[in-house]
Amino acid sequence: MQRDYLHIGLDIGSVSVNTVLMNSSGEILEEHYTRTKGQPVARTHEVLADVLSRCPSDRPIAVSTTGIVGRLIADLLGGVFTNEVIAQAKATERFHPEVRTIIEIGGEDAKLILAVPDRDNGSMQIADFSMNSMCAAGTGSFLDLSR
Repeated sequence: MQRDYLHIGLDIGSVSVNTVLMNSSGEILEEHYTRTKGQPVARTHEVLADVLSRCPSDRPIAVSTTGIVGRLIADLLGGVFTNEVIAQAKATERFHPEVRTIIEIGGEDAKLILAVPDRDNGSMQIADFSMNSMCAAGTGSFLDLSR
């Protein structure tokens, strides 16, 4: 019998750290949006310290990351890094399986992801994707209403 564990998911970008704490059944226990204020590693440390302070010390915790700073944090924590395009497609499949076009505008890039159902099992497959270059810092800043 597999022991009940907690899972922390972190999307660490140039503008924010988006955090979710789930149980092993996939139920969301907490979710947080934290502005990085130009310090994504420091803010991620603060967010993790805060979330972990409420987790039982005897419960196993898995950590997964995505985002522009996600690989660095995964390496530092021994966690799992997932490419943003894959993470967005998987999240869309889970919460809105009928969606076939995903448009994501972040602080440094914008993405267009086209999905199709797999012929064999019906799961979402990425048919194609496109994104602007990483030198486009500030791409989504016009959407930031909290400045």
